[in-house]
Parts: sequence; structure tokens; C-alpha cells
Amino acid sequence: MKEKVDISKYIKEKCGKGWTKELLLSFLGTTFSIVLTFGTAQYFEAQKQKADARLLAMMAIHDMDNTVEQLRKWQSEEYENSDIIRSIIKNIDTVDVMDYYTLSELQRYLIATSKSDENYPLDESSEKVFLSSQDSWKTINNASFIDAVQKFYVERHRIFNNLNGMLEFEKPISRAEYREMMLGDEKDEINYKVWMKEFLQSKPVMLYIDNTSERQTYLDNYAYSCEKLANACKFAMGITDQDLYEYVKSQETKGRKMEDKDLVGKWIMRNTQNVFESVEYLADHSYKYYFDSYVKDKDCKGTLVVHLTCTGTWELRGDSLIETINSDYTTKIDDTNFLAKPGKEKWRDEFVVNEKRLYDETTERLNKNDKSTAYAASIDKSGTKFELVKTYIDDDGQEYNHVTYYTKSDDDLKKK
Repeated sequence: MKEKVDISKYIKEKCGKGWTKELLLSFLGTTFSIVLTFGTAQYFEAQKQKADARLLAMMAIHDMDNTVEQLRKWQSEEYENSDIIRSIIKNIDTVDVMDYYTLSELQRYLIATSKSDENYPLDESSEKVFLSSQDSWKTINNASFIDAVQKFYVERHRIFNNLNGMLEFEKPISRAEYREMMLGDEKDEINYKVWMKEFLQSKPVMLYIDNTSERQTYLDNYAYSCEKLANACKFAMGITDQDLYEYVKSQETKGRKMEDKDLVGKWIMRNTQNVFESVEYLADHSYKYYFDSYVKDKDCKGTLVVHLTCTGTWELRGDSLIETINSDYTTKIDDTNFLAKPGKEKWRDEFVVNEKRLYDETTERLNKNDKSTAYAASIDKSGTKFELVKTYIDDDGQEYNHVTYYTKSDDDLKKK
């Protein structure tokens, strides 16, 4: 019978106890290192997936809150616009002295503006991102939340189909009808106002005004329905309004604090075929604002150029840019190269007069604004673009931001 060999005893005899201990420790260390490496990687991957899923959920809920806010805004506009229309109809001759801005607001409220006559557009971008993220759905692993989100999207589509399909929300005149009417007769200012007075007293307009309370009720109910579903989603995911506020702030454009040397130079706000808008900040803390509009008309050759300018001073305080106007906005019209086609001389002259009146009204409104304005300011790391944010409060007491982006002019870039 063969004698059993004690391996550990053999190793001890040949190599000693120290060697055995080192081998065992080395083995355990390697094993622990492998487990720790893979375990840590899996842990951090799981945490990242949870964070991504929560961000996806907040994106969806933020989209829901925006829908509720938009419905409330339309409801508020119904109150305001219907009261204005009723007042004008009672005193219809006030149309004769209305400026073009007010007339265009009336037109926007009563005439369909969309080519498809869908006057209540639905932004589905966030919805499509959420519905296409199947992996994140699995990571969210919250059936009640997924169910609530899907119910919200179904409800929202139903609502917007109603807004764009119900008789109560149908504008008095479609975009196609308005276009046909305008093409059928070349109207000057007087005739347009005569038409507007007749239009405001027409049966379609009266029906639309009579349905105001119904539209307000529908919009109020729709907003409440969406708000309930949005709150269900918040509770399902444990997301608070503060969480959403921080999410929105985290999505804002990141830039660095501006210094005086960053701002000095010429910056372009808008540069298209029809408009060139810019501002030049000078080292002595003054600035010059330029707005040039290039206007064409089918009955004229060439271009009517409108120059609008103002000057002021600027100062950077912390993260804010303070601009103070020290001269009123002024308008100058150059019609040198704006020539009438044969037989359209009278039309051309009236067109120039009306454009001048329009810009005079615009500058008058601008000059009534506050002389000093504060913006949140930041510049990108390249130093060639900066952002100004101005916070306003609407008639419902809700805050909203107006953002403007500026790009360094080519001439200034060449100087670098």
C-alpha cells in the first residue's frame, strides 16, 4: 500500500514556512484585487446608469412642466386678448389711430399663422428621446413612473389634437384665406384699416369671441390634467421641484466670468440678408449699438435701408453686465436706391412713409424703456462668443429668461 504524501509537509521541509505564507498571501492578494477591480467597475457602472436614468426622468418631467406652463400661458392670453377685442369692437373707430404693432397683434390673435392651420404646435423632441431610450427604461426600473409618463404623452396628444381640431379653437380666418384676400387687392394703410374694422365686426370674429369662455375652460382643464400626471411622475421617482430647478440650471450654457478686456471690441448679434445688428464696446466704457434693416418690396427696385442707433455706457460687476443708455434711439431711413417700378411711384412713396412711421413707433417704445439694464454675462473659453441673459416676469408672475448671443466680429478676430 502506497504511503500518502503530505504536500504541505513536503513544501515546509523543502522551502520552509515563510515560502508557504508568501505564496498564500500572494494568491489571496491577486484574487482580492481581481474581485475588487471588477466589483468596483460594476458598482460605478450601476451608479452611472442610475444617474443617467434619473436625468432622463427629469428631462421628461421638465417637458411635462413646460406643457402645463404653455397651456396656462394660452389661457391667460385668451383673457387678455378677448377683453381687448371686445373693447375695440365697442369703439371700432379706434382702429383708425392704431399703430402697426397693435394691428399685427390683433392679426396674430385672429388669423391663422401656420401653413397647416395648426395654431397650437407640439414640440415632441423630449418625448421622442425618452421613448427611444429603452436601456434607460430598464435602468429606471419603476413601472409606475413609466406608466405615468406614457399616460401623459397619450393625454398630451389628445389635447393638442383637440386644440387644432375643435371648432371653438378655429381661427376666424385661415392663413390661405388671408393670403388670397391680400393678393386680390393691393391695400394701402387706409384700406387695410377699413378692412380690419369690417373684419372685427364679422360673424366669424364674433363667434370666435363668443367662444372665449369655452376655450378658457378647455385650456384650464387641459392644464390641470397634465399637471396631475406630471405630479404623479414626480412622486413615482421622488423628484422635487427643487431637483428640477437644479436640473434646469445644470443644463444652462457654461461660460467663464467676463473681464473688461474680454468685452472690448465689436460683436455681432445678427447678420442675415435682411438685418445686421451689432454693438461695439469701447475701452473707455462707452458703447455704440447699430441695427440696420434692408427692406425690399415687389413693386420697387433696390433696397430701403433703415439705420437705428443708440449710445451708452457699460460696466462689469461680478457676473453682470450693466448697460446704461445715454442717448435716445434714433432712426434714419436711406431711400436713395429704393426706386419705384413703372406706375408704382405713389405706392413707393407711401411705402417709405409707412416704414418710417413703423420705425418711429418702435423707437418711441424703446425710448420709454428703463435707461439702465442688468444682464447675467458669461463668455466661452475661446473668448469669441458671449451670452447675455435678462430675466423678466410675465403677467402671471412667472419668471422667464431672454437670452442673446454675441459673436466676435471678423475684423476683431483678425487683430488677434
